[in-house]
Amino acid sequence: MADAGRPLRIGVLGTGALGRHHTRLASAHPDVDLIGIHDTCPEVAQSVAEEFSTRIFDDAESLIEEIDAAVLAVPTVDHATLGVELLRRGRHVMVEKPIAASLREADELIEAAGDRVLAVGHVEFFNPAVTRLLREEGAPRFIDIDRLSVFTPRSLDIDVVLDLMIH
Repeated sequence: MADAGRPLRIGVLGTGALGRHHTRLASAHPDVDLIGIHDTCPEVAQSVAEEFSTRIFDDAESLIEEIDAAVLAVPTVDHATLGVELLRRGRHVMVEKPIAASLREADELIEAAGDRVLAVGHVEFFNPAVTRLLREEGAPRFIDIDRLSVFTPRSLDIDVVLDLMIH
C-alpha cells in the first residue's frame, strides 16, 4: 500500500457529522496525505472541502483509485457494501461505528479484509480526557457516563442500542 517514506494516502467517504471530524484530523496529521473526500450531498462536501482545503471527488470510484486507505463515515446501512468493495480492491478501511447493520454484514467485512487493516472507529477512546484517565495509576476498569445533549437526527438508519452500545 503506502511506500516507505511516503505519507499514507487517505480518502474520507461521507463528510457529515463524524466524517467532518475525520477529515479535520486527517488534514492535520503529519503522516497522512488527505487525497480528498466524497459525499452524496454536494453542499456538505463543498463546505468540508473548503474548511479543510481538500479536493472533492464527484464519485467514490474516482477517490478509491487514488488512495491507500479510506475512512468510511457513511450511513451504517452502506458500511458493508462500500467497505467490502474497498477491502477487495486492496484498500485499508477505518469504518465508523457500528461496524455494520447486521452480524452477517459485519462477517462479510471481516472476511473481505484478508491482510488489510479493518478498524472500527472508537473516537471516544482517543478523547484527551479518556486517554489521561487510562494513563493514571489504578485506571478504572469501568466508566459510567451520562450523555446529556439535544437530539440530533443522525444515525436513524440503525437502532439506538446498536449505535450506542459500543461506547
